[in-house]
Amino acid sequence: MGFSHNVLFTAECVETDEFPHPRGEPLMREIVEATRAAGWETTEIDDWRDAGFCAVCRRAAVEVEVILANIPDGRWFMQICAAYIPGWYGRWKGREPSATRADCYAVARVLHSLLSRRAATRIEGWCRDGFPGEGDDESTPEPLPWDGE
Repeated sequence: MGFSHNVLFTAECVETDEFPHPRGEPLMREIVEATRAAGWETTEIDDWRDAGFCAVCRRAAVEVEVILANIPDGRWFMQICAAYIPGWYGRWKGREPSATRADCYAVARVLHSLLSRRAATRIEGWCRDGFPGEGDDESTPEPLPWDGE
């Protein structure tokens, strides 16, 4: 079973000529730098061409993936999840996800802090395991830990 922290937000992002498509490369670089400043190692940014960007944050054996996509109306969607979730066969063989819910929450808190202090950025909502949005009872102004964590 997968688990994630997801945020919907608006933000200004000054594009560069180096990677003009998809939008968001400078914003993704800020995200990577924020996680590095919080003690995570990160992979190089992976450009998903038309969809967005992702990077894996590592600390010891933990691997958390951060995905950023520009969606219509100048909004952004970011997901923080385990980089690897075993399927049924992997679980049967005893494999574990590459990160716990607490690990994903820790990265979500770092990135919430970045978005909160970033000029011209407005967080619309956070949601666990879903798409945050208007009228969604599950959306919250900041990421929340799962029960018991």
